[in-house]
Amino acid sequence: MMQIAVSTEDLTKIRFAISPMMITVLAMRALLHLNPTTHPMRDWLEMAQSRIEINDLSAFQKFHPTGNYVMDFMLPLPDHAQVKFEDELQQVANTPITQIEEEIAYLHQQGMITTPYSDVSALREQAVDEIAHFWTVVMQPYWQRIRTILEGDIMHHSRQLVLGGTVSLFHGIDTSMTFETSDVLSIATRATPPKPFDPQGHGLVLIPHLVSSCDVLVQTIPDRPVVITYRAYGAGLWNQATRPTDSNAMTVLFGDNRAHLLAELAQPTSTKDLAQKLAVTPGAISQQLSQLKEADLIASNRAGRSVYYYLNNRGVQLLELLG
Repeated sequence: MMQIAVSTEDLTKIRFAISPMMITVLAMRALLHLNPTTHPMRDWLEMAQSRIEINDLSAFQKFHPTGNYVMDFMLPLPDHAQVKFEDELQQVANTPITQIEEEIAYLHQQGMITTPYSDVSALREQAVDEIAHFWTVVMQPYWQRIRTILEGDIMHHSRQLVLGGTVSLFHGIDTSMTFETSDVLSIATRATPPKPFDPQGHGLVLIPHLVSSCDVLVQTIPDRPVVITYRAYGAGLWNQATRPTDSNAMTVLFGDNRAHLLAELAQPTSTKDLAQKLAVTPGAISQQLSQLKEADLIASNRAGRSVYYYLNNRGVQLLELLG
């Protein structure tokens, strides 16, 4: 169990972010250490295995010999909500060798490796190349859809924060997280520090991921925010095309296209993504969304340049009744 001593100042500095590097690194580690046949993200892991050889990750694997630890230098802190993979990769490539050597020494102390590595600079360079390759062949082809899921997750949990406060937010992110007292956030993790970690007013950064060998990962580094990385709400939809609906009532009342549109809107989705998944024009989607909004069945939120639509409470009740 890990505990974080959260002050009022920390609570005012809670923010969400999307980190392509964190998502990629955690996905690489998952590919190395998870059994695809028993994991909820089996289809993603099988897709990744079909696109890359484990031998192509040899340097990365040396930094992650087990599924229980992630090298901090490979998880740079995002300085704003949406950062570019290329910028984060450059941060990793520029990590001081002394910092990496300290982390390798920790691996050795914990018995994860038998002897510290030599020529750390070359190992870092090779690992950076492997991460870049993995991003190109595994993550980037699906990144638009993955990013939509991550943005939808952030809107979902932001709404939980507004409607239910921090207790609802943390428990909604993962059931392993509890915030039952006014100043301690408890997270069920393998790590068991002797005392709560104090962020000292730097706040918390919440980052959704797609797939990892642990659902919740906590980074506690002095003089910076606590970073909590968690499995995104709706992660299993990473490659889902049109969601089928077998409800005769939905189809009879709304027609096949409208029934499928309502089913898709159970997850916050942009007009562009809806058009692609339902194989209709963005103009046709916009017209149907306007009608659903007039009927008070959906709501919308803007995230950057995109507007995401989703079922409101009336829409969810309708889908549950007829879906």
